[in-house]
Amino acid sequence: MFSLFAAALVTSIAAPPPRPGWFLCDGVDAPFVALAGAVTQGRSIITMIDRRSGARTTATYAVGPADPGAGQIYRALSRAGRPVGAVHGVNPGMVPGAGDTPPITGLALEGRTLECRWLPGLRLLGLSARRSIAITAEKGDLVYQSFNGPASGPVLRPDGIARTTRPSLRVAGGTSPGPGRFRFENQGYVYEVTAQPGAPAAIRVLRGGRLLAMEPLLGVSVASAGPSSAAPTPTATIGAADAWQAQGLEACRQGSGAVTDCLARAMARGGATPAARAFAARLGATGAAGYVSAWRQAGPVGIATITYPFRANATRAAALVPATGAPLLVDDRAPDGPIWARFHRAHPDAFPIAPAMISAAKTAGAVALRARQTLATCRACAPLAQLTTLYRFDAAGRFTGATVEAITPG
Repeated sequence: MFSLFAAALVTSIAAPPPRPGWFLCDGVDAPFVALAGAVTQGRSIITMIDRRSGARTTATYAVGPADPGAGQIYRALSRAGRPVGAVHGVNPGMVPGAGDTPPITGLALEGRTLECRWLPGLRLLGLSARRSIAITAEKGDLVYQSFNGPASGPVLRPDGIARTTRPSLRVAGGTSPGPGRFRFENQGYVYEVTAQPGAPAAIRVLRGGRLLAMEPLLGVSVASAGPSSAAPTPTATIGAADAWQAQGLEACRQGSGAVTDCLARAMARGGATPAARAFAARLGATGAAGYVSAWRQAGPVGIATITYPFRANATRAAALVPATGAPLLVDDRAPDGPIWARFHRAHPDAFPIAPAMISAAKTAGAVALRARQTLATCRACAPLAQLTTLYRFDAAGRFTGATVEAITPG
């Protein structure tokens, strides 16, 4: 599940010295990873780790200005006035799914040259001492890939820019309960990846609610929740007349190629309004191929049903579209507050199951909507409880906050 905001990748580094990051280079052609700190006063602290021995070297390098050309971006690295390497990136305008941060595809440093793992639709790249984790958005689905140990096997370049290797484990059908939080289920195992501000980033593996392993991440790049310039945020100009009924969409299920592009063509041919197509395009920019299929109005706030036609699970979601401001994807928002904290301590594996059921609530001088969601440890599991959240808007339709009202049995 995704935000309507496109992803700028924000990097942080826990390896000494802890620091904001510039980029991570997970070598796909050599058993090395590099963690480059944010450029401050023209300098970056870069840590190189040998995955075979665990040996680390850390040094400060001067970073030259960007030298663009033919869609490529190079920045020279030097130390004590001596050239020692360069960073190779690709202009994000050349790469669908790149977000706001130029994909870093190569690093030359101190006589060593690495090709860096990069995948389109990247939502998270995490490096631990033992493995690398990539989470991507693929055809409206979240996919977890784990690459264990030193780089091995052939380098795969599916589109000439992306580069990776064959994963040790691949799990599709993930959920994102909140920014920087991802959850995947596979044959009774649960993989949780967390990368939130102010807390250590880590991978957790659980089975039957029991923690089997936890591995801290030395560096992580995660999609931020900030707005992107890649596409305009949908506004409340969308309404009941813009709900689309999927005319001609069946051809996309039978064909091949990018389903987001096929959806856009089907909507254009199938009579979707410009507002409906713009909203779907904004979803597609995050890797989520979906459209508004139903609409209700609650004063100045629209209640939209989003359909994700190519997903195997969670094919419906609820969105609240205020008269002013960005839409709120209710099923993407992470619960918080003391009521949720108590429940989550007792049931750490539980999460809200989409779609939320939305109803109006009576309040004085404002608009309030209640969202009711089932809580369970998997989509096919028996419900544990019902979560009720109150979303508040002022009389002009501006979102003013959300509060978990209650969590009730079953």
